[in-house]
Amino acid sequence: MILEKINKNITKLQKETQVFRSFMIGLLAKDREGNYKSTFVKKIAKISADKPVGTFEDKESFLRTIE
Repeated sequence: MILEKINKNITKLQKETQVFRSFMIGLLAKDREGNYKSTFVKKIAKISADKPVGTFEDKESFLRTIE
């Protein structure tokens, strides 16, 4: 029961994060003409190429990490 609630909360947070990220990119990353700034694109490309900070093999390892 608790695990199901946590999973629902995680799913909800993921969706909210996606919406927020999309909003922020649209708001901050465009110049006056409506095109994406080249410096922003380069920065995002570099960040996405970096290795992840942490990985989780399963639900239990994730829960152990956040507790």
